Amino acid sequence: MPDLSNNSLSESLAVILQDYRQGEIAAPTVDHINYWIKQFPQNVQEPMLKELTHVLSLTYLSKNWVLENIYGLVNNEKLTAANPPLFWKNANILQIQQGGSSQKDLLFELNQLLLDNFGFGIEECGSERGDYIYLDDFIFSGRRVITDFLPWIEGEAPPLASIKIIHIGWHMGGQYYAKRELEKAAQAAKKQLQFQWWRALEFENRLAKIKESDVLWLRSLPEEQMARDYEKILIDSGHPPIYRSNDNASRFFSSEEGRNLVEQQFLLAGLQIRGFCQNPSEIMRPIGYYNLRTFGFGTMVVTYRNCPNNCPLALWWGDPKALEDHPFSKWYPLLPRKTYEENIPYFDISFC
Repeated sequence: MPDLSNNSLSESLAVILQDYRQGEIAAPTVDHINYWIKQFPQNVQEPMLKELTHVLSLTYLSKNWVLENIYGLVNNEKLTAANPPLFWKNANILQIQQGGSSQKDLLFELNQLLLDNFGFGIEECGSERGDYIYLDDFIFSGRRVITDFLPWIEGEAPPLASIKIIHIGWHMGGQYYAKRELEKAAQAAKKQLQFQWWRALEFENRLAKIKESDVLWLRSLPEEQMARDYEKILIDSGHPPIYRSNDNASRFFSSEEGRNLVEQQFLLAGLQIRGFCQNPSEIMRPIGYYNLRTFGFGTMVVTYRNCPNNCPLALWWGDPKALEDHPFSKWYPLLPRKTYEENIPYFDISFC
């Protein structure tokens, strides 16, 4: 186990994560966090915990935080033209998510707030003159919101409509991509659809803003051979990695030193995890699933509902209940991930 000096940090992190998947798995404890951190080299365990506690205090979204923001949304004067009851009564609430349950869960909470505030729920909302409302938790790469909307735009969407796309937060690169694709789809369908985008949080991850990046984005490559081997794979594929400068301009990391440590250790741990799989998926990047050929997406956003697979593999990959000879048994996750959108059994080895 890590030495006892880590326990105060582990306690602080446990408090931050206390409602993670509440009711589905046991609440994180000091022992759980210490068991996870001991998978890293001993000399980095304490500084890793220190930086993670700092980062997740800013990027972990508790249920209370999310509900407060949905409540603020319901009564937002700008969104509702200063008449929330009339706005929501007329609003057409879209339920078009193609995979996962984030939209369903958030709409459940929205329904309760509408009932409590105005005496009617989602089923009683909607009119021809009302706006269309799409609510979901977070945009990462942007692919989910595109996948959700394309069939609707091509089919059920009216020829003329105002659509408010509302998220708890987004990554700016993903939102930019989604906005562009939805506007193209509306044009191709010959429909006049006005998209308006709303969010409480945003995270910078655009290449043009690499100095202000809020995701894990390596400054330099670790010396270990497996890191150099993966870099060579990227180079040989025609996508040489782009490294950021040594100026930490992100508001989510405590310092350049702390950020660099977390980035490098998560890269090495992710490469180790990839090595557990005989045929790892192409998009299974060491610091987060990503279709682009990089070291990974690198988000540090986690909600009370789940840990996205765009986070570093070392945060969520693995299952302590897996059979001994299964790859998932070889890494102990800090934030066990609920997997439903892959539409495959969790223990299916092809998931690797």
